[in-house]
Amino acid sequence: MSNKFIRNVSVVMSGTAIAQVIAMIIVPILSRIYQPEQLGVFSLYLSIVTIFSVVSAFRYEIAIVLPKEEDEATRISILSCIIIGLLSLTLAFVSLFFGDSITAMLGSPELKPWLIWVPVSVCATGLYQVLNNWSTRQKQYKRMSMSLVGRSSSIATTQIAAGAAGLASSGLIGGQIAGQLIATVLWIVRTWRESSNLFIKSFSIEKLKQTARKYSEFPFYSTPQTLVNSLSQNLPIFMLSYFYGSAVIGLYSLGLRLIQFPVTLVAQSVRQVLLQRISEAKQGEIDMRQMFIKFTITLALIALLPSLFIIFFGPQLFKIVLGAQWMEAGVYASWMVIWMFLSFISAPALVLMTVFGLQRRLLIYETLLLAARFGALFVGGTYFSVVKCIAMFTLVGVVFNVYLIASMLKGSKERVKKYGG
Repeated sequence: MSNKFIRNVSVVMSGTAIAQVIAMIIVPILSRIYQPEQLGVFSLYLSIVTIFSVVSAFRYEIAIVLPKEEDEATRISILSCIIIGLLSLTLAFVSLFFGDSITAMLGSPELKPWLIWVPVSVCATGLYQVLNNWSTRQKQYKRMSMSLVGRSSSIATTQIAAGAAGLASSGLIGGQIAGQLIATVLWIVRTWRESSNLFIKSFSIEKLKQTARKYSEFPFYSTPQTLVNSLSQNLPIFMLSYFYGSAVIGLYSLGLRLIQFPVTLVAQSVRQVLLQRISEAKQGEIDMRQMFIKFTITLALIALLPSLFIIFFGPQLFKIVLGAQWMEAGVYASWMVIWMFLSFISAPALVLMTVFGLQRRLLIYETLLLAARFGALFVGGTYFSVVKCIAMFTLVGVVFNVYLIASMLKGSKERVKKYGG
């Protein structure tokens, strides 16, 4: 593994870490200037944007880094941008003509004025992802890192300023929109200045069609899996809103945000390290099972004590850090951290599924998880209190993550992966 590669990975990961730290350190500030109901409306908006953003280019943007020829990579970028534009126009139509029905279904009429901004956020986020992959291809790692930090800083500053001015949910949603737009527009301008000739030269309707066909596995295979995963992750926001209202969503989302931060950060690092260990094996063999067990146990040891602390002292911790009105979020977190603990230690299992080429099994797994989560939330929301509903949702996550780890332990038994140099 070259020092240059390690340095590049470190630059990107440091930018991601700083951006997430900024998002975390403003939480105690936001919790004191916004009410749970306001954060709940914002969480609904963000969940809708997230679901459509991750598939806004039909996953073609992932292919930008693959071609040897620069012209072909450029056409994939153009194709991605066209798809994002068409999807955004479709969402604008839906928001205009079906906004009342959507907000009624979600049980949040306060969201209606903001639905028209969903296509703007989806477009800005989708283009940002295209630019991120384009910069990865160009090895502009420092620019990627700075952009992540700049976006997070813009969102944080705007949300705090708007909240201090008493703008309620408008401050949270408006801050998110403004921060994303600023980051995306600046990146577009800079990229166009550097590569406009290449984009103009590469534009051809016929060649765009050929490119779309050549990389059709991304919309046909990657998009469904990504969409199912995104729906599964955001399902609690929609269903808890329907059954219990915006205030519960605000409490749930803030609790999840605090315990999910270290999980996301470390899981990304683990994925990078595992993939590095695999790719650096130019010759010979790697004992995947031994590596998998080692990483899983290490993660369990790292997360055990913090998880136990939140289980037993979550409500008190949230009251001290966030304020008395957020103590209920600590109750939710004390349940969710059990699922999050197992999700945290299952990161190596997910990497191995990719390495072993088990994408079809992963899609089936994600689909069954989505169905089970829906069932738990529906039954819990219909018959039980919000705490019991979240406990049932947590139980589903526990069962599925235990199965994932156990299945990869069995699948990796005596299995080695050979790599030619």
